[in-house]
Amino acid sequence: MIWFKKKIDSKGNNNSHFSNNNLKPQFTIFEKQPNLQYFDSACVTLKPKQVVSKLQQYYEEYPACSGRSAHKLAQRVNNELDLSREKIKKFLNINSKTGEIVFTKNATEAINLISYALEEYLQEKCVVITDKEHNSNYLPWLRLQERGNVRVIVIKCEKYAQIEFNELEEVLKENNVGLVSMFHASNVDGSIMDMKKVVKLSHKYNSLVLSDSCQMSGHKKIDVKELGVDFLATSVHKMYGPSGVGLLYINKSHLDIMNPFIIGGDTVNDVHETSYELLDLPNRFEAGLQDYAGMISTGAAIDFLDKNLSLIEQNTKKCLEMFFDELEEYEKDGKIEILSSKNDNCGVFTFIPKTISSKELGVILSEQNICIRTGNFCVHNWFNTYKKDFAIRFSISAINTPEDVREVCKIVKNFL
Repeated sequence: MIWFKKKIDSKGNNNSHFSNNNLKPQFTIFEKQPNLQYFDSACVTLKPKQVVSKLQQYYEEYPACSGRSAHKLAQRVNNELDLSREKIKKFLNINSKTGEIVFTKNATEAINLISYALEEYLQEKCVVITDKEHNSNYLPWLRLQERGNVRVIVIKCEKYAQIEFNELEEVLKENNVGLVSMFHASNVDGSIMDMKKVVKLSHKYNSLVLSDSCQMSGHKKIDVKELGVDFLATSVHKMYGPSGVGLLYINKSHLDIMNPFIIGGDTVNDVHETSYELLDLPNRFEAGLQDYAGMISTGAAIDFLDKNLSLIEQNTKKCLEMFFDELEEYEKDGKIEILSSKNDNCGVFTFIPKTISSKELGVILSEQNICIRTGNFCVHNWFNTYKKDFAIRFSISAINTPEDVREVCKIVKNFL
C-alpha cells in the first residue's frame, strides 16, 4: 500500500486553516491536536469548552440529586436542571402548556420509550416507517410486530429523502395506521424529509407522527410548533452536548394513551399497598437518579447552538459545495458513487468508492488525522435492500471549513 504524506512546515505542522474559523478555538481538542480533521459529527459532535466546563462545574460544586433532598446543593441541581430544560424548549419552540421535554439516555431510548408506551394503543393498528431508517427507528417497531397485533408497513425511500407521498397517502387511507415514524434527516446521505408534509398527511388520517430528528438538531433550526409532530427524538451528543443524554418531545394531549416505560424512584406522587399515583410529565418518564451533569450541561450546548446555528448553516453549505466541486468529477469517471444531494442536505457527503474498499480508505485517512465514518451507518436494511457496498461518510459541523474540505479531498483523490 502506498501512503500519501502531507506537506509539513519546518515546525512539523500542516498548514491548517485554524485561524480562519472562529469556532475551532472553542474546542479544547484542537489545542492538543491542531492537525486533526474531524468529519464524523453525524455520529458524535466534538464538545466546546463551555459544555465541558459545565459538566466539571456540576461535579466540583453541586454533585447532588434532584427532586428529593431539601439541602442547598440539591436545590442548585433543581434550579440548573429547570433552566436547562427551559432552554431546550425555547430552542425547539415548545409551548410548555401543550408539550414537554423528557430526558433519556439517547434517541434510541427515546424511540424505544415511545414504542413501549404506545404498545397498547397500537394494538390492531399499523406503524409506517421508511426503508431508510436508522436501526433505532426500525428495530423497535419490528419488535412490536414480532409480539403480535401490530403491523409494520415500510415505505420505499431509495434516493435521498424522496418518498412517494401518493404511496404514503394510499397506505394511510387503506390501513388503520396508528403511528408514522420517520427520519427528519437521513444519516446515510443527509437528505431532509419534508416533515411538515408527513405530519399534515398523517394527521388527515388520524395517525400520530414521531420524528427522528437526530441529524437535524445540530444543523438546522427545528420548530416543533411549526412541524406539528406528536413526538420528536434526538441525541444531545449530536448537538455539541455530552454523551449519554437524549431528548424526547411529547405532546401532552397523548399522555392518557401512554404507559410508563420504567417506573420507580421520582416517578410517583404516592404509593399504597396495591396502587400508585404517577407524577405528570416529565417525571413519570424519568425514573431513578439521572445523569444530572449531562442534563444540565445540555443547556450549555443549547447556548452554543443558539449563538452559532446561523454560522453553522452557512459553513455547512459552503463545505458541501466544496465536496461536490472536488469530487463530483470522480463520479463521472466511475471511481465513486455519490449518495448525497447538493440540495436539502443537513451536512453529509457520502460516497461509495469503486477502486478501494471503504474500510481501507477509512484506515488510510485515519493515519492522516482525518476522522470519518465507514460502513452502513446502522442503516443495514437500506444497504441490503438496494445492494449497496459499504460507504464513506464525511459529516460537517461547526469546526469544518471549506479549506479543510479541499485539503482532505486532495488526500482522498490519491486513492481513487
